[in-house]
Amino acid sequence: MLRARQVDTLKWGKIECTIQRDPERLRIVKPNRVGLAVLCLVLTVTVAVGLEVCSVPPMSPPELVVMPSGKIYLYQKAELELRPGETELALDDADGLDEQSLRLRVLEPTAGVSIIERYRRPDAPGKLFWKLRSTEKQTAALQFRYCPKSLTITVSYEAQLHPDERLMDLRGRVTTKYAGETEMKAVSIRLPSGDSFVTTLTPATSVRQDLFDTRGIIYAGCCVYDEKTYGKQVMYVIEFTTPQGGRSLPGGPVVFYSAQGGLGKMLGAAAMPYSSAGSMIELPAYTLPNISVSGGMTDSEQQSVKVDVYKKLALYNLREEYEYTFFNRGPRETKLIFRAHYAGDWQVQDSSHEHERIDADTVEFSVSLPRGQEVALNYTVLNKNIVP
Repeated sequence: MLRARQVDTLKWGKIECTIQRDPERLRIVKPNRVGLAVLCLVLTVTVAVGLEVCSVPPMSPPELVVMPSGKIYLYQKAELELRPGETELALDDADGLDEQSLRLRVLEPTAGVSIIERYRRPDAPGKLFWKLRSTEKQTAALQFRYCPKSLTITVSYEAQLHPDERLMDLRGRVTTKYAGETEMKAVSIRLPSGDSFVTTLTPATSVRQDLFDTRGIIYAGCCVYDEKTYGKQVMYVIEFTTPQGGRSLPGGPVVFYSAQGGLGKMLGAAAMPYSSAGSMIELPAYTLPNISVSGGMTDSEQQSVKVDVYKKLALYNLREEYEYTFFNRGPRETKLIFRAHYAGDWQVQDSSHEHERIDADTVEFSVSLPRGQEVALNYTVLNKNIVP
């Protein structure tokens, strides 16, 4: 609830308080303890009456904006009649109000109205106050923004894979959970994808809204072993591109299902990152337990050692040898992408399989795994100019 009153500077010898254009004046000739007590009581009552009888500017319905990071901002607008001088503005604490993120902004006029300070008053618990200054009588459009603590908005996805056609059906939903105590009507919710809808939030309930259901998305799939990214397991990873000029995809969990036989068997789950329209997305759809991987570094040797003037180790190269063994218990031959990550200045030497350096920290090996056979991968990495 938003309230406003006109205020002037308070002084010890002469106190002047204007409430809805009706001036009331109090004069103290000889202040004493009793007089000060009476003064405080009168001031408290006067302020309370002022807050009650003043006009209440209407607040616009809340607008919830979800950022790509998942952070939620609540916006509300109000119009306030200002007179020349200072005006005190009071806002009742709302459900889930985060005071640290609360901001007040003057939308209109662009000049002539300023926000002087924000504060609380001991005589008005549960309210937050602002003091505004206006150069003339005018109407100001104000905007309030804060991060609500009683609201969570999450986007989730269901992906049905058609492996024979390499097509995927993707469905998106948004769920709004409200833990506040008062009903919020005509709430507008806007997502990073540009999707928006209007709903009513009832205390201690959740609302689910369908966003889209896109069919026939072309994807590419491959078997990947990437210990740093996926742990010590082989993952079936899919890649697809969001349509150019289409919708972006907010971050959220995605569950994969198989469309083979029309059974809708659940395959696995992953986390969809926020992705703008036209970007490439790589997601680990499910694990492949039929392929086992073992091995690691087998030898390490320092080379080209250099010392400083104090005969201490200053610079060297490090040659590392690796050996990995793969076994395919699946029903057919499989091609495996083996990824390894290294930092600094490095290069791969003496590899038993074809490889490609795809970025500054990653190398990929392509390994064919016949059914029921064991395959070994051997390679050497030379790390250069290492400083101890």
